[in-house]
Amino acid sequence: DPSILKEFLEECRANFLDKDGTRTVIYRSSCSIALTKPVWRRCMSRKARPLSTIFLAASVKEPLIRDATDYLHPVSLTWYSNHGIPYRRG
Repeated sequence: DPSILKEFLEECRANFLDKDGTRTVIYRSSCSIALTKPVWRRCMSRKARPLSTIFLAASVKEPLIRDATDYLHPVSLTWYSNHGIPYRRG
């Protein structure tokens, strides 16, 4: 029954948001002798910094915020998927 998995995933999502929903989570790369590739491990989280504390020229800041808002909108994920484009930046 797929509803059991959906319910479980929603519970995981809710737990994550309760813990880190408004925080910036910081990961650090670490190498292990047993592993051949580096592994990203969570090392800390910090309170999210308000945009009002970011000092950039308005001509830079406003388009950047608009672009990030558009990219993070749920419709964008669907658009990227429909066009066969990986949903990532960089």
